[in-house]
Amino acid sequence: MQMNTSCRLIAATVLLALAATGCVSQRDVPAIDKPVITFDGETNIGKVSPLLFGVNHRWVSNAAGSADPSTGLTYPRVVDQIRNVGLTLIRYPGGTLANMFQWERAIGPRATRGRQIGGLLAMPLPYDSNFGPDEFGDLLDRTGATGTLMLNLATATAADAANFISYMTAPAGSPPVNGVDWAARRAANGHSAPYRIAYAEIGNEYDPSIQPLVDQNYWIVGEPVQIAPSCKADKISCLYAFGGATRFTDQPVVLATDWRAPASLSTNKPGQVVYARYAPVVAGSEEVFVNGVAWKRASRLQSEPSDSRAYTITEATGAIAFGDGIHGAIPPTGARISVSYTSGPHEGFVDFYRAIKAANPLIRVCTSIHDESFLRIMGDTYAYDCIQQHPYVIAGPKRDLSTSLDDYFVQTAHDTIKLGAQVEHTQEGVAKYAGSRAGNIGLFLTEYGQLGTFPPFSSHYARSLGQGVLEALCIREWVLRGVEGAGRTVLTDYTFEPIPPDLAAVQMSNAGTAGDFAILGGPGPDTVVTPVGWAMKLLRENTAQTLIRSDVRNNPVLESEKGDTLGALHAYATRDADGHVYLVVINADPSRDLMAIIAPSNFQPGRTAQVSTLASPGIADENNRSSPMHIAIKIETVEMAKLSFEHRFPAHSVTAIRLHPR
Repeated sequence: MQMNTSCRLIAATVLLALAATGCVSQRDVPAIDKPVITFDGETNIGKVSPLLFGVNHRWVSNAAGSADPSTGLTYPRVVDQIRNVGLTLIRYPGGTLANMFQWERAIGPRATRGRQIGGLLAMPLPYDSNFGPDEFGDLLDRTGATGTLMLNLATATAADAANFISYMTAPAGSPPVNGVDWAARRAANGHSAPYRIAYAEIGNEYDPSIQPLVDQNYWIVGEPVQIAPSCKADKISCLYAFGGATRFTDQPVVLATDWRAPASLSTNKPGQVVYARYAPVVAGSEEVFVNGVAWKRASRLQSEPSDSRAYTITEATGAIAFGDGIHGAIPPTGARISVSYTSGPHEGFVDFYRAIKAANPLIRVCTSIHDESFLRIMGDTYAYDCIQQHPYVIAGPKRDLSTSLDDYFVQTAHDTIKLGAQVEHTQEGVAKYAGSRAGNIGLFLTEYGQLGTFPPFSSHYARSLGQGVLEALCIREWVLRGVEGAGRTVLTDYTFEPIPPDLAAVQMSNAGTAGDFAILGGPGPDTVVTPVGWAMKLLRENTAQTLIRSDVRNNPVLESEKGDTLGALHAYATRDADGHVYLVVINADPSRDLMAIIAPSNFQPGRTAQVSTLASPGIADENNRSSPMHIAIKIETVEMAKLSFEHRFPAHSVTAIRLHPR
């Protein structure tokens, strides 16, 4: 006898309820037209880190518009929004921008602080140091978030890294590090207590796979002169791991706080001082050229005649000094000054790790290379605590061929889910090579999200509800794969005002949309929580510490115009210490509400449940200053008449259901 659809649904619902009590097996539940979302309240499959709800924060341009320029401190509204969203991890001083950050230039009275050099070599702009380590520490104090420091491997030393960690974390009375009582130094700058720093990342994106996109190799990019013989075939990974020396030929000189091209041209001023980029310089290895003509090295310019084409060099700093026209010649106006030299020897990750652990053994120290060659080189011999990885979906021409926003969203959702496979690949590499150390090595995704130029039919898509749904898909991947910590690409930006040139120069987008990637749209003081921020809040408040088994059956399939396919519903379930279960469901269908049956097993829910939903009629809907709460979380309490129940999940939405144990 055949049953119609209604009869099949009733029978299936009864069986689902029986399965929840253990009277029948889930295998006995027949396939039905509606999706079925299941979870097992007693099958633990992992732990969930509270540090998955983090963000990358940049110091430039008044901390990307989040800080009051008159004080350098974060605006109160931004602090309140960070606390409201529930951000648990904040990275400083940023990524590519901060690769050459000199932290000691950014402490003490703001009026006397030095300038910084931006780490994007295609645009190495000079920046101020208004939002320094103490301003960052103040932000951690006021929000309760945990901090991670991205440390300079490009132009600093292992001792410098240890000093920075000590300045930020040493308690009063700690022994000196490298001869300095850093806790006392911090107290003299107005903060006696240590800051809440738990992680140190050694450089940003040194992984070989990144270099074709953005050159971040600095001294490593040179021709190896001194390199560990056992791994010299893997140049980047080998030099990053163990340090070494590299050779540069005819490299333009720079100024101490300006690496732009004009800095290599003579000003015709007496006593000019310029620099080789990557000090130290190996003694006797350098040749200095002015307009292609070699000048001679002198031990002291005071002994040189006025027409002597001579210079002196300080190898430790790379400083190259010319004469004043009385003692040594002055390079003519506009002359190009360059230098060939051997840079080094430099320290590598192993040296930085050792120095930081000696200063503070509690700091977890992360590598910024995750490729197989590096994991093999480190093996189970050399320690590392965590791996920095930055999974991004890069919007580009292929997606711009989409004929509609819905199709664009499906393509991007497909690629977002694939990011989890990138993380899993790295975890497999750690397990393969790190031996007994592997269980203590975590994945630390201190940047992730979506970058690039968006299609003309939704140029501001990065600040839309659709982007909030993609954020939820990202966090789901991190939850399922046991990631230790994760930080969305940026905290704040100039979303609703023209972006400053120093920030626009480092964006992978056009100037009109470069500020759209922020969690808090700005600049301050009137920042706005974007849908990405609301998605993070919803998941933060509805994700407990124990991951339990869940599944989606009879899941509708979405397909893009270019053939990408993915399920419409994506779920995960967690349980807290009191036995509450939190079920998160993401509807990635851009146009259809979906009714699904929720079928618990080994769990009997109470009479009511709390349902939190992030949704809006339009996938491109956004929050802005005129409508700052257009999209927000809606919370309602629903009655639970049965063990299994139905729920409608709106199109392009994120929903969390909090179930009380009966």
